[in-house]
Amino acid sequence: MRRPLDEILSSQDRMLERLGKEVPPAPRESVKAAFEQHLRQVRSWLSLQPNIAVLYVDYPAVLEDAHREASAVCSFLELKLDVDSMARKVEQSLHREKVRS
Repeated sequence: MRRPLDEILSSQDRMLERLGKEVPPAPRESVKAAFEQHLRQVRSWLSLQPNIAVLYVDYPAVLEDAHREASAVCSFLELKLDVDSMARKVEQSLHREKVRS
């Protein structure tokens, strides 16, 4: 699942606040850069693994058209699953940390 990193970082900060924990004072851009570098390394490693197939699913695409993305998952897995049921499980209300354009 690929989600905009700004949303992930904001979501992590809100989670820490809800748990009553201190949000680390690290500069947002340095944390984001570290995440991006790590993700590049993981994607690179995965691309070199002949025994691992990967389907990247974009979080915003799931929110936009859950049925289409669930169908893509079924196709990738080569399974006949209940796409309608899968799509209904997407909770739009849980998308609280939206990237502001």
